[in-house]
Amino acid sequence: MILAGMACLTLLSSCTAFLEEDLKSSLAPENTYTSTLGFEVGSAGLYSIARSEYNTWGEEGAFIHNGACPYEALQVGTDICLARNGGDGSLIPFSQLTLNSSTQFVKTYWQWAYNLIGSANELLKFAQTNTNWDYPTDQALYQAEARFFRAYAYNLLVTLWGPVPLLTESKAEPRTNFTRNAVSEIDAVITADLNDAIANLPEVGKTVTQNRINKDCARILAGEAFNRMGKYAEAEAAVTATINSGNYKLISERYGKFLSEAGDFYHDMFRWGNQRRSQGNTEGIWVFQMEYN
Repeated sequence: MILAGMACLTLLSSCTAFLEEDLKSSLAPENTYTSTLGFEVGSAGLYSIARSEYNTWGEEGAFIHNGACPYEALQVGTDICLARNGGDGSLIPFSQLTLNSSTQFVKTYWQWAYNLIGSANELLKFAQTNTNWDYPTDQALYQAEARFFRAYAYNLLVTLWGPVPLLTESKAEPRTNFTRNAVSEIDAVITADLNDAIANLPEVGKTVTQNRINKDCARILAGEAFNRMGKYAEAEAAVTATINSGNYKLISERYGKFLSEAGDFYHDMFRWGNQRRSQGNTEGIWVFQMEYN
């Protein structure tokens, strides 16, 4: 009995230290957003979420299934394409205009957008307090990327739904009491985010890798968003800066690795191995880097 009691006391006295969580082999915001490298990891996550809007391969965490990608739902039933009977059933409601809040890609877009917003908010939260940067410009750069993606998601949300909940801070606690904010409130955040992105993102050709967003990505998104808001002069000014930059031109002749094959210059832009700017596509402002598996 005495030995058993001593064993219990030993176990109890050691439990406090044993249960203290000290992450060593997994990523969490607290142990990731502590350096420029950590913010690079977080930024890559934003690109991964954004890319899943166009992904049909059902990669882990993409909010989609094997088959159609979310973006296809916005094209079906228009003059671009029509879903055939017997094809992917998830697109039929969009083709026949019978969609509702339970339709797969309606839910998909809502979840996708708020996942992107939540991840951007989290990066912004830790970027405000981190002091361990490789270069003095790193903080503004990663904040600009996060604000671009937040504006990207919110502009799509208000385009599809109008008033939606506005979240600009990262919250750890679950909530079920969300209410919709006026479109004007959301547009104010979009405007501020895009102005910051235009100011702090690098010019095209100056990004770390060619798939990263640049000032022109933010300018074109601003043109789309400001036009929706009725700010036509601001929309024109944003896109004119890109048009007049001299960094882009319409493809008017054949180029790239398929010149020996039959085709035309428009088709050349969309062939695998011809899509990137480094491969000759002078129309590409932002080209997602996507390869199977």
